[in-house]
Amino acid sequence: MTTAKFETKSTPIASEFGENLARKWFGDEVVDRLPRYVKGEKAGQIKGWLKWTKVTKGGWQRIAPATANSDASGRVLYPNQYLRKWIELPVWGGEPEIIADRMT
Repeated sequence: MTTAKFETKSTPIASEFGENLARKWFGDEVVDRLPRYVKGEKAGQIKGWLKWTKVTKGGWQRIAPATANSDASGRVLYPNQYLRKWIELPVWGGEPEIIADRMT
């Protein structure tokens, strides 16, 4: 049995690529509500990071561990399938705040 492989990637929403992709995945309303940089070279650009987890090699993904009464449950994943997409804002000295999240 082949196990699926996946990776998590990210891009700043302040970049043109990141903003366009965030608008495509989450819509203008969500992106327009995000805070913007006030000072510096990024003044006026949108704060935050767009992150996603994508399948790089298809195969089986176990979801729940096997128990004495049942087999392990899982699913088949295919290459280039997105498992999760989310927007997060970094918090100084703490965990990032998740603004929008989509599981597929």
